[in-house]
Amino acid sequence: MSFRHLVVDVFLWLGVILTLVGCLGVVLMPTVYDRLHFTGPPILGAACIAVAAVVQESFSLVGDKSILIAVMLIILSPLLTH
Repeated sequence: MSFRHLVVDVFLWLGVILTLVGCLGVVLMPTVYDRLHFTGPPILGAACIAVAAVVQESFSLVGDKSILIAVMLIILSPLLTH
């Protein structure tokens, strides 16, 4: 296992964990305002998954698209929440 694969695995697991925490928070919190606090971690999870894709694929078409999707999610998430 190379260092590149280790970095990809770490970022993928971090992205999955952040997404699961966000989903569990949205499901388990009692009020709408409490649920809104848990919409942030999945966005960071998507960014971690995009970084993992860039490390795996380098700056190719796949890596560029994953960065574009992560940037759009980070920019548009507050707009969609409101």
